[in-house]
Amino acid sequence: MLVSDVNRYSKLRNYLEEKQWFNADIETINLIMAIAGHNRLGELRPEEIQKFPCNS
Repeated sequence: MLVSDVNRYSKLRNYLEEKQWFNADIETINLIMAIAGHNRLGELRPEEIQKFPCNS
């Protein structure tokens, strides 16, 4: 995982550690939107999600 990834996902990690599931869901949506470069969820297309970068 890259350092930039650690910073990007730290808020989500904290929500998950604190078992704040609703906030984690909202943060996940925010991250997906930021990665896809969209401002509204309705703009996101399934084919864009399939092209998301994956780190192992």
